[in-house]
Amino acid sequence: MIPKHLEIALSYTGKLKEIGNNQGWNDKEFEKLAIQAGWRKGCSWCAFFIKICLMLAGAKIHKKWAGLARDYWTYAIGKKYTITEILNGNYKEILKPGMLVIYQKGDSEKGHIGMIKEVLDGYKMLLAEGNTSNSDKGSQDNGDVATIKNRPISRGTLAWHILGAVEVEYEIIS
Repeated sequence: MIPKHLEIALSYTGKLKEIGNNQGWNDKEFEKLAIQAGWRKGCSWCAFFIKICLMLAGAKIHKKWAGLARDYWTYAIGKKYTITEILNGNYKEILKPGMLVIYQKGDSEKGHIGMIKEVLDGYKMLLAEGNTSNSDKGSQDNGDVATIKNRPISRGTLAWHILGAVEVEYEIIS
């Protein structure tokens, strides 16, 4: 069964297109949701894309989750797996559809975040992402679309690396 937040993310991929340099979107309803989530013109929006999908699905959201991908790691609600745990364990058993994958650029606050659509052979995964490019040639962390990206599961480079993956939690209503 596909998690609700992933289903929502997939509904935006291939349809959502940024207007200008982080100035808004072709989908004005999405733009209203982004503003509600804390986005403002000029801000990168990968983390807001994830937050909107989580909000619409009714998942738990930390009050400190805003525009920094790293905050989804620092203030994780669900179980966290470091890249070392993922690489030293059975990555296909650890990583599941709907989990959030958080990237960081060096030691800076800059980062990127995506949502696992599928875990593939050869230490690869398909991620639903916002604020990326359709191809590998454009910006991978400040692009203009929501799309599916094929990403390696690795420590990355000194510039970009995976911090880890986080499970998404929902309120249990009894």
